Amino acid sequence: MRGLFTASYLAGLERALGARMIDLVDLVVGTSTGGIIAVGLASGRSAEEMLGFYLEYGPKIFRRPRPFPIWLFRPRYNRRPLDEALQDHFGEMKMNELQKHVCITAHELITGNTRVFKDDHHPDLHWGGDQLVWRVAAATSTKLLRTDAAGLAGQSRRRRYLGEQSGVGRYYRGPPLLRGQPRRRSPPLRRHDLPRLPDGEPSRASTMGWFGWAQKVMELLQGTVSMASDRQARLLLADGHYLRADNATAERIPFDDVERCRPLQELGEQEARDTLQRVKQVLALP
Repeated sequence: MRGLFTASYLAGLERALGARMIDLVDLVVGTSTGGIIAVGLASGRSAEEMLGFYLEYGPKIFRRPRPFPIWLFRPRYNRRPLDEALQDHFGEMKMNELQKHVCITAHELITGNTRVFKDDHHPDLHWGGDQLVWRVAAATSTKLLRTDAAGLAGQSRRRRYLGEQSGVGRYYRGPPLLRGQPRRRSPPLRRHDLPRLPDGEPSRASTMGWFGWAQKVMELLQGTVSMASDRQARLLLADGHYLRADNATAERIPFDDVERCRPLQELGEQEARDTLQRVKQVLALP
């Protein structure tokens, strides 16, 4: 449901710019809920339509969690409502039928490999173009411990996929890291560039037991890897060629809490207003 922020942000930009985002870019990259938005935009839908997807289907997908303690041993949600929503939205469209080039990441559960699904837009990047869009969207948006892992057609039933909560998928979140196009050499790391722990954290960490670390482990997997992707992108791309739009409030809201996520729509619109001029600069628009 945190995709409400991203979809609302992009919808605000489209209204301000008077153009669809996919008409302004060459490649769309996404993982987890961002993967759904990415294939949605690449299929020709506007960001406003993708916002409507979350508002319509989100409450249905997260309507009936399995009760405690069942979800200690089974995924918290049945994945059928998610699959039905994606099928209803994308039908039998295949990746090669999308209107814009895409790269969508997911984590292969059994082998531990990270898979990048894409249309056949390069001779060396040709796996995934024949896959159904809804299945790829299901694979990237499945979160560990929340819904059952997703499978893809034409593959072994044992090859199942998870979304960003595995942590690995988020490492490939930024287009510059996927495309591998360095713009300048990285400057030497300076002491004040290193992240600092909040006051009290070092001592508290020494007293944290199994339960305390269990609460922190997913934050570590997601947050630190995402931060690394962001910092590498800033080093690879010249000034004025990279922009990250984010919101700290969104990261603190549980992704399956429909009601608490609703204010993210307004936060996304506000972020679009705040970053509009920088977006124009990145896209070289007047």
